[in-house]
Amino acid sequence: MQKEVAALVGVSEGVYMGMEKARNEYYEKDVVDKLAALFHIPVQDLLDEYNAFMYNDPAKKIREYRMSLGLGTERFARKIGTSDTCVRSWENNTKLISRKSWERCFKGRIK
Repeated sequence: MQKEVAALVGVSEGVYMGMEKARNEYYEKDVVDKLAALFHIPVQDLLDEYNAFMYNDPAKKIREYRMSLGLGTERFARKIGTSDTCVRSWENNTKLISRKSWERCFKGRIK
């Protein structure tokens, strides 16, 4: 059955098994959407806190959070302990936020 489900959503059996066992750090949005449709469940039921953050436009959330603090990119980057280049990349959706960075910078601060 895992092999069939993996084929239906367009991932390898190994990737799907990793998702089932929560070994994968990041779940791609289109795969999650296909799984939710296949099993007739809400997408949110498949996501942990990190992947829920990543699923719902993280770039916008980060930008809005930074702006709510009244900070420019450089000051915000210093506040969260990263580079301004990294913040710009996150806000432009050109770099994926790792789980470790999300936990350090945003967990409990942004929903």
